[in-house]
Amino acid sequence: MISRAFKASMIAAFSTALIAADEPPPVIIVPTAPEPPASEYPQDPPPPAPDYPEPPAFIADRVINKGYIYDGFDLGELEYLRGYFPDASEEERAQYAELKAWFKRCDEEGTARLNAQMAQYGVTLIEGEFSGAASMCQQVVFGNQGLLDRFETYEEFAKAARVARLVFDGLIEGLEIAEGNEAALHFREILGEIDYFSMRYHVLLYAQFWARAKGYGGRPLSTDRPPKMTADERFVFGAFLESELVRLQFARTQWLEEIVSIHGWPNEANSTRAGAGNALLMAAQGDHDPAFQVRMLRLMEREVKTGGLEGWEFAGAYDGVMLKLTGKQLYGTHFTCGEEKSALEKLEDPDRIGELRKEMGLEPIEDYLDYIRYECGN
Repeated sequence: MISRAFKASMIAAFSTALIAADEPPPVIIVPTAPEPPASEYPQDPPPPAPDYPEPPAFIADRVINKGYIYDGFDLGELEYLRGYFPDASEEERAQYAELKAWFKRCDEEGTARLNAQMAQYGVTLIEGEFSGAASMCQQVVFGNQGLLDRFETYEEFAKAARVARLVFDGLIEGLEIAEGNEAALHFREILGEIDYFSMRYHVLLYAQFWARAKGYGGRPLSTDRPPKMTADERFVFGAFLESELVRLQFARTQWLEEIVSIHGWPNEANSTRAGAGNALLMAAQGDHDPAFQVRMLRLMEREVKTGGLEGWEFAGAYDGVMLKLTGKQLYGTHFTCGEEKSALEKLEDPDRIGELRKEMGLEPIEDYLDYIRYECGN
């Protein structure tokens, strides 16, 4: 028989066990892993979607498109053009045909896109004068301007291309050194980079005379001290230059559009006098992208109203661009000198020319016509 004392001790022990079972288990605290240090440099944004059709496979590895300002198409020594020549294989001829078809598609798609943009802006381009082909497409040399017709065999062409490439690479290397030296000077001002981005472009424009029979101002090439090249080598060198100029045109106008969205149109308050002038040149020389030019003109027009840009500067830039795009000018700032009679270029709104010129602070049209006659000598 179990005693009363034993029962009491068992109940007490069992109760203690039940209480312990109801208590939550002990929590073991594990230290949280420290956050990784933030990157010293911001991550680059993903590259933009290509604005051109997918290139043929045999040139796809030449495309450099990561969203940076110096991306483009690697021409190599133009060996991808072998399919043009009669000694090419069937495969190489098929590749060249594919290249031409790709560019045609790029031109058609880009031009349709450009015309749609211009319709939104209310601007009708001169028919057949402008291609909307993307920068990457326009950089690809495929035998335009009679380049390949000069050569009977691929070996002749390749020999000229090798020399032209050496000269071109030397020019670019020298430019990169000069740009590195100049960068520290120009980047002190907010928009000083405009001078920096203009230097390469203007040097390359001058170097185009190396590809011609005459130098700057019609002088013989000997006075401009160009590299020694044969006529064929100069012609191929011109193709390398043209491709780089196209790449640079798109790169610097893209940069300008991005920078003015932050700082406004360049003027002497936020840039240098040279920088402000170079910005106007960038817009005026941006024929590769008429939609860009129209957007810049609209931005400049707002700057005139707020005092950031002189009216005469805008009027001259506007007329220069619109004459190229549409064949007409608004403010009557451009004229031609004829042997017997000089005249203004075609006006968009001749009935309002006096009013429009007054808005931009220009002299009356009658006084300007007198100036034209004096300037042209008639």
